[in-house]
Amino acid sequence: MTQSKSAQGSIPKPDGRTADSVFKKSSSEYHIPIHPSRTDAFKSHGRARARKTAVAAFGKKQSNQLWHTGPLDSLATIFHAWRWGRERPGVADLMMPVYTSPQQRLVIFLLDVSDSMSETLDLMRLWMAKSMGEAYFRRDPIAIITVQGAGAKLLVHPTTSIHFVLHRLTSVIVGGATPLDQGLLMVGRIIRQWHDRYPAMDLIVISDGRSTGSLADSNISASLALIRKFVREALVINPIPIADRFARAFASLIGAKHFTTE
Repeated sequence: MTQSKSAQGSIPKPDGRTADSVFKKSSSEYHIPIHPSRTDAFKSHGRARARKTAVAAFGKKQSNQLWHTGPLDSLATIFHAWRWGRERPGVADLMMPVYTSPQQRLVIFLLDVSDSMSETLDLMRLWMAKSMGEAYFRRDPIAIITVQGAGAKLLVHPTTSIHFVLHRLTSVIVGGATPLDQGLLMVGRIIRQWHDRYPAMDLIVISDGRSTGSLADSNISASLALIRKFVREALVINPIPIADRFARAFASLIGAKHFTTE
């Protein structure tokens, strides 16, 4: 593994032997689109400035509250009793610490690996390498869904291991139809399963938007409602300019921003 310097530190990059089988350099006519900004919605500073804080079971002590379960804060308990003029702390004076830690985001990739995307697979892999490098530095988990043939497949469960992601991407073979409806259903299942653990979620769809399945089903509507409610930022990346109107319609359907390689 080699290291590259950035404004925030060193980000591991796959060496030549690893990258040859997974990521390939894009041709000169391709342009890498903008990836989600991690500074717009957050106000914290320092190395974790791209994350807001959230209440956690451990981390930095933020404050105290009345005890209900868990460890006790002895000093805060004594201070609470003194504040109310009691010589000895009682049950009503028991206090517990409140910890906060940087909040993680779950990045969900929905990859269209159908026949229509075969010519842009190298671009897809290159753009994912850039996004995964950012997520690797911040230790944000990544989940990858592929759609092709008759259904969708959860290629990578939420993980922070970039090596496992690289290994799984080597098994991707382009071909088949484009069941984006099944992909949306899979995204809905991931949101329901992981929202409590990762309240901040981003969705990145790399597709031309031409679905071979109907997007008007009631189950699809339920998944779309979850996406609009719980996904912080959604993007649709269209590598095929000739299918731009389909990608724009799909982006509008899920409430996402639309980008094209042009």
